[in-house]
Amino acid sequence: MARETKEERVIRTMIPQLTEHIIELKHLTAISPKESHIENWCQSLLKTVLGFSASAGYQVRTQEARGTMRFDIVVSKAEKPEQLILVAEVKRLGADLNRSDLRSGKLQLKEYLASVGNVPWGILTNGYEWRLYDFNSDALCIATTDIRNDQQQLATTPREIEETAWDFIDFSAFYFENKTWDKLSAEAQAFSPDSLARSILSNDIVKKIARNLKGEHDYRVPLDVLTDKLA
Repeated sequence: MARETKEERVIRTMIPQLTEHIIELKHLTAISPKESHIENWCQSLLKTVLGFSASAGYQVRTQEARGTMRFDIVVSKAEKPEQLILVAEVKRLGADLNRSDLRSGKLQLKEYLASVGNVPWGILTNGYEWRLYDFNSDALCIATTDIRNDQQQLATTPREIEETAWDFIDFSAFYFENKTWDKLSAEAQAFSPDSLARSILSNDIVKKIARNLKGEHDYRVPLDVLTDKLA
């Protein structure tokens, strides 16, 4: 029998609490929950499912004021409660997280983190959708998940919950502590449209494409023309 990996062990411990939270959220949807209900649910999920618990050395607090800002949820190490490592912005259940107006959640998070400084990580959620941002890299989204299935219903079967747990591990204290968030950020930066465009338009790549075109079509493509076409 293959030895259980660390990730598999984390998933195994996550599943029971994740199941309870999804069932609880299903009950909440029947009563048209307020943002405060979803906020409390998210706080509990961060502690018990994602591992930011007191026993692991974390504090998870809601409605914390810093200057003129009031954060929905903040996470810090217990020994340094004033030093935030993560801020979460919670929207109403099912709210559109892609809004681009001045009150969009992503912009709010960016404004909040700029006001306190030295807080690289932010989570934006509407209960169903979860997005993890690296604000050291211009608010780059490095992980996303949705706890609903393809029919936009809460995923409640054992298989669906296990799949959700594997997605949620990206948001966990386990991945934070093991620097996986930094790796996810590096990957997201490498595959961003801007980064890919710069790589494609680099001089070495353009020369290789030109050589390939010459081999296929016996035509020497001027590098400046090829660069313009690729751009």
